[in-house]
Amino acid sequence: MSHEVVMRWQRQKFCFRGQGFEVEHFDVAEAESSSSGEDEEAVRARRLRRDREARLQRCETELGACLWIDTNRAALQVLEDRGSYRGLRVLELGAGAGACGIATALDGADATVSDVDALLPLLQRNLELNQLRPEAGDEAPDEEAREEEEATAKTKAKMRRAKAEKAAEKEPTESTAKGRRRRNAPSPRPFWHRCLVRLACRKTHPPSWELPRKKGSCQAVAIEWEKEALHPTLPEKAFDLIVVCDCLYENRDSWAALQALLARLLVPAESGAASSVVLASAELRRPFLEAFVAQLLEAGFTLLTRREDGGRLGEVSVAILSRYQPVGGPASNGFTQAQSAPIGEHGPNEETLATPEAAQDCIPVEEQEITLTVPAIAQPGMKLQYRTPDGQELRLTVPEGVPPGSVLTLTQDPATKQWKCMAEPADEPPDFPYPSQAPQAPVAYPAQPSTLPMAQAYPAQGPPQRAVNLSFVPPPVPAQSYAATQMDPARFNPPRQDPMVFGMPKTSCLSGTPTRRRQSAFWSGPPTRRCRRSWLDVLVRFSLRQC
Repeated sequence: MSHEVVMRWQRQKFCFRGQGFEVEHFDVAEAESSSSGEDEEAVRARRLRRDREARLQRCETELGACLWIDTNRAALQVLEDRGSYRGLRVLELGAGAGACGIATALDGADATVSDVDALLPLLQRNLELNQLRPEAGDEAPDEEAREEEEATAKTKAKMRRAKAEKAAEKEPTESTAKGRRRRNAPSPRPFWHRCLVRLACRKTHPPSWELPRKKGSCQAVAIEWEKEALHPTLPEKAFDLIVVCDCLYENRDSWAALQALLARLLVPAESGAASSVVLASAELRRPFLEAFVAQLLEAGFTLLTRREDGGRLGEVSVAILSRYQPVGGPASNGFTQAQSAPIGEHGPNEETLATPEAAQDCIPVEEQEITLTVPAIAQPGMKLQYRTPDGQELRLTVPEGVPPGSVLTLTQDPATKQWKCMAEPADEPPDFPYPSQAPQAPVAYPAQPSTLPMAQAYPAQGPPQRAVNLSFVPPPVPAQSYAATQMDPARFNPPRQDPMVFGMPKTSCLSGTPTRRRQSAFWSGPPTRRCRRSWLDVLVRFSLRQC
C-alpha cells in the first residue's frame, strides 16, 4: 500500500444563526492506492476537475486557499453573540475562502471580503455559490447578462399568452351543457377544497415567517496590506466590524501595515458606533496573536474580551478589541458575551492590558453628580441598579436610616473613583401600597456624606459590563392577616348572593354551613379562596329532590 497526499477542492459547510452556507477550499486529503493504475486514475480525475475549475488553478499555490475549519467555527461562534448585522459594514482581511464575511452578509450586513489578487477567483466563486452580489452601483452592469435577462422575460411572457389563449379556446360557453352546469353551480368552494388549495399554495407562496431572511451584499476585492497602507483605496472609517481570521504567523513584517489599516478603516468607538476588531488564531499560532494584541494595545486599542473554543487542532484563541474605547463607554460594544473574564495562558497577560493612567491620558474625567429618588416600595438594604447617560452602571444599596421617598445625591470623586451619597427628606410622604410598610417613627437622616457599599462602576483596565436601566426588586407582599381583613372587609369579602342549587336552600345538607363562594366578613380566619360545592353535595341534593 502506497500513501499519497492529494490536494483536492472540497466544499465545507458552516451554520450561522440557523442558516447554512458552503465555501470551497483547497483541502489536504490522504489517499491510499494499491497499484500504479489507481494512481494514474486519481491523477486523471484531478486533471478533469482542474479543467472544470479553470479559474481556481492559480489559487492552488496560495496558502490562503487552505481553510482552517476550527478557527473559522470559533470566529463564527463569537460573531453570533452580537445582535443583528443588518446595515452594518463588515470587512474581512485575509479572508481566504471568505467564510466570516459571507456569514455576516447572509445576516444582512454589507460585507467586503479581501485577500491577495491570486485568491480573488476563489472569493468570487464562493460568493456565487451562496448567491451573494455586491451593492447596486459597485459594479458596472453586464450588457450581455442584461440582454439575456430581457430575452428570457420576453420568451416567458409569450409562453404565458399562448397558454392563456389555449385555455380560452377550451373554456365551455353558455351554449353547452357543461357551461350551463358551471354557471348554475354554487360559487363558494367547500371548506375542504379551500384547505387543500391553501396547502398546495403553501409550497409556492409560503407565509412571511417561513421566508428566508433578507440577505445583505458582499463584494470581493484584492488588497495587499503594504500597498493599501501606502496608497489607500478604501475610504477612511468605513467599517463597523473588521475580522482577521488566522492571518498572524511569521509575517511580522506586515503587522505594521495591518495595524495601520485597522486604525484607519475602523470607526472610532467614541463616535457612538459599536465598532470592534475580531482576531482569531489557532493554537499553533497563539504566540503571534499575543504579540499582535500587545502591539495594538500600545497603539491605543482596548481589549474587550478573549474566548477559547475547543477543536481538533486544540484551543482557538479569539480576541475582541476596540479603538480608543473610553472608560465607561458603550456597554460591551455590541457583543453580549463581552463580560469580565480572567486572562488565561492563551491570551494576553495582565501586563499587556491598558493601565488606568493610560486611559485617563486619552479621556478627560470630570466630576459627576446624579440625583435619584428612593421608590416607595424600597427597603433598607435593597439593591438598586442605575445606568448613567454616559453608559456607566451603578450598583447601589439603600443605606440604613433612609426612608422611602428620600432624594439621594450621588457625587463621584475623579481621583479616587468613589461615590459619595447625601440624603435629603422628601417634600411629601409617598403613598404606600400597604399600611404595614409605613414608618412607625420618624427616622433621622445622616448628617454627613457616607460612602455607599457600591461596586466600582467601570474598572479602567477591564472590559465594560452590561449596563441596565434603573430597576428594583419589590419586597414580598405581607401576609393578609385578620387585622387587614377587619380594616377593609369589602376589599377581600365583597357582598355576593349565590343562587339556589336545584331549588334547595342555601345551607348544605351535609355540613349545615353557609354555601357562599366567599367567606363572610365576620369570619375570624384569614381570607380564603372561593369555596366551591363538591360533586357529592350536588348529587345528594339532586337525589333528595327526586325523592
